[in-house]
Amino acid sequence: MAKDQEEKKQLDGDDEDKPNKEIFLEKEQRDPDEAVFAEQAIHHYASDVIDMFRDQVESAMSELESFLSAKTEKDDLDTGQYLETLGSAFLDKAMDLFGGADSPVGRALFGELSSAIDQGVRGEQAQTFVQNLSTALRDAGWSLRDNLDSILSGQWDELRDLAYEGSTDFIAALHAYGLPDIDFDGKSLSQPLMDVTDQYLEVIPKEKEENVEQAQVDQFAEQEAKMEEPEMQNLIEEEEEKEVAM
Repeated sequence: MAKDQEEKKQLDGDDEDKPNKEIFLEKEQRDPDEAVFAEQAIHHYASDVIDMFRDQVESAMSELESFLSAKTEKDDLDTGQYLETLGSAFLDKAMDLFGGADSPVGRALFGELSSAIDQGVRGEQAQTFVQNLSTALRDAGWSLRDNLDSILSGQWDELRDLAYEGSTDFIAALHAYGLPDIDFDGKSLSQPLMDVTDQYLEVIPKEKEENVEQAQVDQFAEQEAKMEEPEMQNLIEEEEEKEVAM
């Protein structure tokens, strides 16, 4: 009896390790039209999310632009140093919106956004820079919308399977691969960039003061050196006269 039960367990275990033939055949026999409907559902959902994303991006960057326009320290903001600081913070936040730099979407869009930042920094004009960043992020969203299946080519079969027969199981996976959150709020983009700006401007006066102090030290040292030159020359001349007298 015990031997029979052991053999039954072994047989059951063997069955558990084998692929489920019914599921395999079900996938093989699926109506091709279902695949079309599944892909349409994925694209439709992604397009709706990206449209909302675009609106929030434009709102966020418009808020940042107004924030910079109200600042009195224009000369401090229209510099490569500030634009590099702002661009770095912007790229970090943008990658967060697309699931991180290591997500399939993040990897696909990183180069496009990074290039826009590098080009914008050369202009050294904060208002124009922010406008260019807004355009770049909006265009990245459209690029994702128009090339979704190629960007997620490695995950597309899985997403399509999850969308069969009207299922919405694909939605969570789509966001996990880098589609922005459906409830993305532009404030979560603009506020950190405004905070970075305030922090940068807080450091500027201290740096200017340190530069002035260093300049004063250098000037004093230069004046002392000039005052010491005649004395040293006189000593040299006296030594030369002594050597001649001897």
